[in-house]
Amino acid sequence: MKIRLPPSVSFICLSPKNWPMNSAKTIIFNTNIPNMTPIARRPSDSIMRRFSARMGISAGISSGTRDPPASGEFFADTGELTNSFQNSGSAPGIGIRAGYNFKLNADGTWMGGVFGDANWLHENIDQTFANGTFVGTTINFIGTVGLKAGPVVTPSFLPSPVWLYGIVGPSVMNETLKIDIGGPLSASNQSIPGLAVGLGFELKPIASYPVTVFGEYRHMFWEGADFRMPATSASFNYNYGAWNNRVMVGVDYNFGSH
Repeated sequence: MKIRLPPSVSFICLSPKNWPMNSAKTIIFNTNIPNMTPIARRPSDSIMRRFSARMGISAGISSGTRDPPASGEFFADTGELTNSFQNSGSAPGIGIRAGYNFKLNADGTWMGGVFGDANWLHENIDQTFANGTFVGTTINFIGTVGLKAGPVVTPSFLPSPVWLYGIVGPSVMNETLKIDIGGPLSASNQSIPGLAVGLGFELKPIASYPVTVFGEYRHMFWEGADFRMPATSASFNYNYGAWNNRVMVGVDYNFGSH
């Protein structure tokens, strides 16, 4: 017996009189039925619901270096270099961030985002001398805004897809320049522009919670900061050039989905 239905739906059953005892019925479905065609769930479908508007907190370790000849002491009158400094320091810090992520292609296997973050730390980079005097700087704050983009991958050993991304954007560093070479301590607080580049990852460890975890590495380049004729050393100018590496881990709370 054959039953005819509209062109989009058809199936065929064997007549009962032709069925062997205990045999299974045979049903053939037309594969062009949209509602009956199984659709495999793409990994990116799942991860797109996990990455959207968010705010988060982070903790990290910062490591900075001051390089010659950008960092040094110069005669105020002639600009001649009299001393150069190459020092490094590291310090922990905490931060907050906010952002919004979006698809870069139709299936969400590539994603992008915009972000902004603020990080507070107390990182000293000092050149000390035998008599206890020093020339140095303390990094107080680093803020960055920028873009991130990269592929969504699905490692078999993790419970959910992972977004791998690159980072680029302008950054600003607030630092306190300090000089004590035998006179009163001289200090100058300055905010210095720079550029941040880096790499990161993000994933959602528990599907039922709107929380993601992330990790990032950033390398930041800063313009030199000038401290001209401080009271403790009025015949000299000082320049503080630096770059900074920062590793951060943290969590984001996601407010919505695509």
